[in-house]
Amino acid sequence: MRRQKIVLYNPRAVFFTMPLALVAVGSALTSQRYAVHVVDGRLERDPVKAVLAAAEDALCLGVTVLTGAPIEDALAVSRAVKARSHHSPSCGAVGTLLSFPWRPWPNRPWT
Repeated sequence: MRRQKIVLYNPRAVFFTMPLALVAVGSALTSQRYAVHVVDGRLERDPVKAVLAAAEDALCLGVTVLTGAPIEDALAVSRAVKARSHHSPSCGAVGTLLSFPWRPWPNRPWT
């Protein structure tokens, strides 16, 4: 069975801490069903381009929600992905914004 890709994004920030919320979400997913890719905006020259490339064939995109300036970067990346997938709904969950382009929440695609 081909594993479905899930992309998790950590927005640009002026501080460097481990994206523990993304690590927690990614580690909770069954590795036999999902391939988790983390894109760290602090390490990318062009975070929007990196996320768009990674999310092209992904089941969903998870973006951490941080207060302050990182929200602008998180929104820019989320909007860019949504612009590419017009039918993509967004759902909030424990410190993470999840955008499921092909499948809504009720089916619990992460289990």
